[in-house]
Amino acid sequence: LSRLMLRISPQGSVFLVPGSGEPGVQEGPGREARFEQPRQLALDLAGVLYVVDITHTGTFTLRKLQPEARNRPEPPPPPKPSAE
Repeated sequence: LSRLMLRISPQGSVFLVPGSGEPGVQEGPGREARFEQPRQLALDLAGVLYVVDITHTGTFTLRKLQPEARNRPEPPPPPKPSAE
């Protein structure tokens, strides 16, 4: 299950949407934010991104991400080593 969300511009630039990749429900800029199970995304005309996040208890939470909090070009973190 991936908790990282990426936005790819029409020009091919990759932007990391806030989130550390670690499970949890925590607000914050950049990688301080945590999502449990991000599911559906919606973008409004002002550039605000809405994310439906499902917590470990099954609660659906609507998270709102302002454009200034998510438009920093940042490479995705390296993949974690496999436990195999």
